[in-house]
Amino acid sequence: MKKLKKIFAALLTLAMVLGMSMTTFAAEDAAIEVNNAENASLTYAKLIQTNQTTKTGWEFVNDQVAKAYMEAFSVGDAQTAIIMLAKAQDENAYNHLEMASDVRKATAAEIDKALSNVVTDKAVTFQTMQENPLAVDEAGIYAVRAEEEGYTYKTMAAYVGFGEAADGTYPILKSDPITAKKSPTKIEKENLGDAADNAVAIGDTVEFKVTANFPYFDP
Repeated sequence: MKKLKKIFAALLTLAMVLGMSMTTFAAEDAAIEVNNAENASLTYAKLIQTNQTTKTGWEFVNDQVAKAYMEAFSVGDAQTAIIMLAKAQDENAYNHLEMASDVRKATAAEIDKALSNVVTDKAVTFQTMQENPLAVDEAGIYAVRAEEEGYTYKTMAAYVGFGEAADGTYPILKSDPITAKKSPTKIEKENLGDAADNAVAIGDTVEFKVTANFPYFDP
């Protein structure tokens, strides 16, 4: 009995050490990092998560997110939408699956539309990024939003996948930084009238030139 107690104690200690080690790897090697948004307030939400029981090994976090992507990609199957998303990065993704052989890649416009659908339909609840980079411990695709007075930002997507550490440890979580696309919302108005003092009489028609730059708007 004493020997069994010692063995159980050793196994428990080993499990605790391994658990702490795995958490450390995830915290050090996986993070959502957003560049070009130093003064923005950032929020995030997971859209896709791992699920080894599916054909791709991934799934949308809920039916509403799946619908947002299927509508944007004009397909009727969630797994097909995930394959299209993967092929946008690698055209050969999932070609070992019979169902993926004729699946096309999603276009950049379709991916933007899918993110817009998610935001518009409130398919997920966004959480505040308390820090940038933000350490994450789960693989998946995350939507990231940025808000800053005087600027408009495009909704972003961050991918956290699996990779190999420098010491050969595998798998660990890996991710690449994303760069925010933004533009000032300032509107400039120029008077094209001939009057030197810009004075006009009541009833006069005045011509203006208005200049604004907006790269993208969610619906």
